[in-house]
Amino acid sequence: MGGERVARLAMLDSVALAADTDTGLPLARQPWAAQVSRVLAAAGAPCDLTADEGVALPELAEALLERHVASYTHASVKVQRYIEDVWGGSISAEAYTPASFLCDVPERRRRVRLAQWRTGSHWMAEETGRWQRLDRTQRPCPHCQAPLEDVRHAVYDCPLYAGLREEYAELFHSPGHALPSLAAFLGQARQGRLARFADRCHEEHAAALAQ
Repeated sequence: MGGERVARLAMLDSVALAADTDTGLPLARQPWAAQVSRVLAAAGAPCDLTADEGVALPELAEALLERHVASYTHASVKVQRYIEDVWGGSISAEAYTPASFLCDVPERRRRVRLAQWRTGSHWMAEETGRWQRLDRTQRPCPHCQAPLEDVRHAVYDCPLYAGLREEYAELFHSPGHALPSLAAFLGQARQGRLARFADRCHEEHAAALAQ
């Protein structure tokens, strides 16, 4: 008997069992077909498996994505900063697609550095202070003693990276345009160049701390 046929028979048996099961039982004690139905319903894509209905995967994926994006409303401070710094303050299911740098930056190390900046899981005091459970007011820049060392500070203000900002000046402005917001800076088309800048900043940071 083929594996696919065995799986189908197991599914049908579970569906049949779910049809005869007391729905008042704790979820963990219900057949897995009933559990799947409950999960789909909670995700906004109800499907009665006991009625031998199919699962519309595109609709399910859309419902799950909408639910995921909606969960950001009550997200942690770190996630809220991500939405502000990377998405410009709001995020929609329509725009929720893989970031272009994942394909545009072939070098893994540079791709990691840019991902660290985007997600907030970086090497600067804003994040390392979180590991030590320091209050946000106690995470100054070790290079210039600014009140907070975060991505915004490194990109725009810290004197340690002044030379790099000049070397990568095209990332910061274009003719007739003001200095971009951090979201615009991180989302610009020059992802390869941006990743190099992030990597160089990491090198400068590590070298300065090693002195």
